[in-house]
Amino acid sequence: MTKEIINKDDLAMDSLIIYSKEEGILFNKSDDKKINVRSIAKLVTSLAFGVLIDKSNGDFNEDTLIFDFLRDRVDISNKKNINKLKNIRVKDCLTHTMGYRDIILMSKDIENHLKDKLLDYALNYPLYFKPGVEFLYSNAGYYVLAAVMEEYLDSNLYDFINENIFDKLEIKNPRRDRYGKYLAGATKLYLNAEDLLKLGKLILNNGYYKDEMIVSPNFIEKMTQKIYKNDKDYRDESYLSDDFYGYSIWTGKDDIMYASGSGGQYVIILKKEGIIIVATNGGSTDKVPVIKSQINEIIKKIKEV
Repeated sequence: MTKEIINKDDLAMDSLIIYSKEEGILFNKSDDKKINVRSIAKLVTSLAFGVLIDKSNGDFNEDTLIFDFLRDRVDISNKKNINKLKNIRVKDCLTHTMGYRDIILMSKDIENHLKDKLLDYALNYPLYFKPGVEFLYSNAGYYVLAAVMEEYLDSNLYDFINENIFDKLEIKNPRRDRYGKYLAGATKLYLNAEDLLKLGKLILNNGYYKDEMIVSPNFIEKMTQKIYKNDKDYRDESYLSDDFYGYSIWTGKDDIMYASGSGGQYVIILKKEGIIIVATNGGSTDKVPVIKSQINEIIKKIKEV
């Protein structure tokens, strides 16, 4: 099968793994180098939230109001934000519907900001919309969520993620950077392709890894829902078309589900076929269009087999 769909010499990505639930590894071009997988960090933060729901017996949940945990940790100088901040739920952080009109906390946006002041920056940045209504993808929601989870736990969120996710998935020596006191949440997670495959297996197997439940199947189902439609101003005909968003998971053409990070990082789930595709690129971002095109052709050929 792999000979029919891949020319190894032409691959633009640094790593590519194709895994079949029935047959195992179909193709593996990867190394053990850990790179910043960028927005795939959102997937891990989302999974950690799913674990926390169960660990707290539902006390911490999608409807938990975030401001109750942060009001004493930030200086809200923009008083116009307060009423909206009081109504933002965890779900609104997960789905990029906090109420922003502008994309914030992306890499270029934070270059001139002190990292330990980013939470103040995020919560003072103008909120134009009622929470839970307008979808706008950015890094803000998952950074704020990481802060809220850490305050709820009253302990290090990184340790919580290691104990409840990475250790159980046998992911060795992961690294997550912090923005001041809190994990970046939305980015700055360093994993390799094999690590990403394990995250993919967790999604494909409805929260189980080697017969142990890591995250509840109910939460995995919520993660992969088509909660918000991405009203793009362009038409993307590829399988990775970013049409709908759930809790850190995109859904594209033909119900292909995936987590993605800028630069060419992907964990792709073909649920019906029982296939996972992992791609990483630690090099030039100029390769991104080619990587996406090559993955699209791989998916197309898998569906034709």
